[in-house]
Amino acid sequence: MAKKIFGLKQIRQLEEIQKTRLKKEGTGIHEEVQELIQRLTAGGVGTPDTADPFLIQTKVLWDFGWGRELGVTTIDAYRKSVEKEGLATKPDRPAGMPEHLNRLVLWDRRPLLEKRERREQVSLVKICRLLNVDFSGDDETFIQHEATPEITVPVRWVWCQDGRRNRNRSPKDCRTSFHAPEVGIEALGGLFLFAQDRSVIGGTRGAWHVVDLPGSVHRDCPSRCACLLLWSGWPRLRWGWDDDADPGCGSASRWE
Repeated sequence: MAKKIFGLKQIRQLEEIQKTRLKKEGTGIHEEVQELIQRLTAGGVGTPDTADPFLIQTKVLWDFGWGRELGVTTIDAYRKSVEKEGLATKPDRPAGMPEHLNRLVLWDRRPLLEKRERREQVSLVKICRLLNVDFSGDDETFIQHEATPEITVPVRWVWCQDGRRNRNRSPKDCRTSFHAPEVGIEALGGLFLFAQDRSVIGGTRGAWHVVDLPGSVHRDCPSRCACLLLWSGWPRLRWGWDDDADPGCGSASRWE
């Protein structure tokens, strides 16, 4: 994925936004900009200099705004809130799990839960907004495929693979070849994986990769499944035919 650098163009845009706000409402954007600066510098700038997955991955989610959405004001408070959910800070690899499930990813569903018709539902629209992923659908676009049990605990470690081993195989074929407790990953899992490693999609010529997400299918057309791709330099959550095989696409999976 091409690196996008903050520069004078964005500074000028912020200045114009502030001028408009001052004219309309009499207030600038100091608080919003300061919140962003404080959030991105809390606990150090960028990935912590450690191999500890708990420290690294909570920092990533914090930088994307998970703590803000939960109403906590420091990264330490966010980490403590994660621990209170019963998450092991030193996760063990489950016995008998295939070696190809080699990516450990932190899921924190809490800021994404919204009440819909007397039930709580994860908002894909919200996580896409937090991660700056383009999504033309809504929270009703995808449903869980019956072969992929939904993860309902608020916070969890998930072992998964990014689909590169399944390139040039259709999502439908991959879905039937997974043996429980390995299942096709859903859209939410693909987005959490992308949050921790944005290079999971895209790449150089010949190694370009689209992550198929066979655990989520289109509500109105179940023969289409979710996929995560890079298009025109922008990450996008889309859907495609689940019987199509392409050398640049492969189905990701996870451990139940």
